[in-house]
Amino acid sequence: MSRKPLEICTFDTLEEARALLSDGKERIVTQLNPSTLRRRAAMVQAGAFDFDGSLAVGSQWSHVKAMIPEALRDEDNADLRWYLEWAKEERVVHDSLDDRNWFMGNGDHMNGAAIEGAWISRSIQRFIDAGMTRANFEEAGNKVQLRKGAVELFRQIPLRVIISMGLEQVIRACIDRYLLSSAIAATRLNFGCDGRLVGYHPNVVVSKTKKVALNRFMRLNGLKAENHLIIGDSYIDVEMMPEHSFNVWILPHTEEVEGIAEFREARFESMLRRVTMVLYSNSLEPLARLLQEAKHSTSV
Repeated sequence: MSRKPLEICTFDTLEEARALLSDGKERIVTQLNPSTLRRRAAMVQAGAFDFDGSLAVGSQWSHVKAMIPEALRDEDNADLRWYLEWAKEERVVHDSLDDRNWFMGNGDHMNGAAIEGAWISRSIQRFIDAGMTRANFEEAGNKVQLRKGAVELFRQIPLRVIISMGLEQVIRACIDRYLLSSAIAATRLNFGCDGRLVGYHPNVVVSKTKKVALNRFMRLNGLKAENHLIIGDSYIDVEMMPEHSFNVWILPHTEEVEGIAEFREARFESMLRRVTMVLYSNSLEPLARLLQEAKHSTSV
């Protein structure tokens, strides 16, 4: 049985893009004409993948937090809600010394990285308090599901890196289950001789260091920007994308991670203008097919 042709839809205006990305019908949405899009796709030799919500369905953190006591989980969820509210303020800076949050409310890049680093470290401390072990994190990774088409996409890209604000050991356990290999930039946990969690490597991965990790990956592999596919589902991922790489914003149409929808809406236009295409799908299959067909067409 022949497969249904890829649906590639182009847009000129923001209104047209919104219409194409709101009806629940799986498609690729781009400002490029299809032949140009395929030509660009055929150049891909390396890939950088966000993990939660992009390569994988949902959040790895939810699987980890499910293993800790309810009281600790409630504390951690409260931190998450605070972070999402803080981030929604568009980095408002309090401009009066009479306001006790004159500094605490400061949201510039340096302070944002500090807040995210502290947020992650507080979560890890709760995992330590819960007595979690290496086996627990591997179990959590085994529960994470990769998106349909992820394996096929990986097989078409020789050089790969996963860049995530998640946990290295959880991600490694997940991709090992699928018999996949990749470099990983994510927070690394440290374990004692008995396998219990005791801490973490101080080089935690936060939103701003995702671009640092991507730049190092590109420098080490020696390829040009246009030979890289970068894929993510949030404004954090789009911000790390170089101008000339093949940039993919995956927009799942039947699922949402808490808080992400509001951020997308607030930054919809700026995100849209920075990407090569939007994958409006819960699956990575259309992207895998695009790369496969594009490379096949240039080789015949």
